Amino acid sequence: MMTKKTWGVLSAAIALVAAIVAGALSLHEKNVSLMLWSLGLLWLAMTIGLTRGRNVFLFLTSLTVSLAIAETVLTVFSPIKVETHFDPTSGFVNDFWFKSDIGPQPRPGQHTARSLDDKDNVVYDVIYSIGTDGFRITPGKVALDGRKHLHINFFGCSFTFGEGLQDNQSLPYFAQQDGKDVEVKNYGVSGYGVHQALAIMQSDRKPTGEINFLLTAPWHADRSACIPSYAAGTPRYRLAPNGELVRDGFCGGNAITKRSALVASLKTLLHYGGTQDQQIALYLAIIKQMQAISQARGQSFVIGFIKADQDFFQGTNWSNEKIMDTLRQDGIKVIDMTLAPTSEQTPMMYFLSPLDKHPSMQANKARADLLLRTLPH
Repeated sequence: MMTKKTWGVLSAAIALVAAIVAGALSLHEKNVSLMLWSLGLLWLAMTIGLTRGRNVFLFLTSLTVSLAIAETVLTVFSPIKVETHFDPTSGFVNDFWFKSDIGPQPRPGQHTARSLDDKDNVVYDVIYSIGTDGFRITPGKVALDGRKHLHINFFGCSFTFGEGLQDNQSLPYFAQQDGKDVEVKNYGVSGYGVHQALAIMQSDRKPTGEINFLLTAPWHADRSACIPSYAAGTPRYRLAPNGELVRDGFCGGNAITKRSALVASLKTLLHYGGTQDQQIALYLAIIKQMQAISQARGQSFVIGFIKADQDFFQGTNWSNEKIMDTLRQDGIKVIDMTLAPTSEQTPMMYFLSPLDKHPSMQANKARADLLLRTLPH
């Protein structure tokens, strides 16, 4: 018959082994819930196996297990339904990002990007070609032979980058391919917002050319306010009491907090990043500063605007139309690039797939045509 001491040692050993297994799985899966369960089991093993400091370890066990339960529940019952995921063997997952002065940026080279559905069927399988400066390469550069030409800098997020598409299917590609004497530079990166576009313009890169083009949508406002988990480490801006736009370091967060459902819920509960009105005010101030920099450098500034769904605007006086009107009142050329009267009416042909609403090749070609119509001939 096993003694009480033997049971204690065995129980502590089981908890320790479980902690190690959960810890290994948390590292492999990058899962915050498993990490917290691993810590909770570790403190439990200490509580059972040690007599000195037992009350401290019991407190740590209770605290960590409570956090683990909360994290697990919030993760399981999260209202966000993820219908696709990246193939864990693809280059996009394993060797795509590095930290730079503007936040995460793609590494130079060619990277495979494979997106799968919940049954591991391929949604897209493409290759991203990244230049030595960390931005996507646009192939097929026009041989201008000394002729006068227009150079367009493209700023934006994954829509500008061309997520899920080959190098010759992006918006900048079609603008260069279909435009007369046009060459382009793609500064768009997946997950970016207007705050990174401004940071690029303010950096030593100082993009040259005749036109700065920004493809944007109202949902870029929360990125500027450092709200999404992937905003961690990106340039932070704030509005001073006098209304002046101020650079204020970088958005907070790390590899753990940006993956935590509990942290995300607390951000929402505590109104982290301000109200939607405040977020949009910051968003518009950043865009206005991009216009000011463009004007100071003798460049034209053009916005391609994609409308948000009608239910995006909650508890606010803003709307898609009001944002566009405000930008136009500031003297900015705004092109409606929604490709439909409303976001909800956008034809499916303009999306990658029913599971992935990134722009399709057809959408990029249509938006390039809308832009090219506004350019001088």
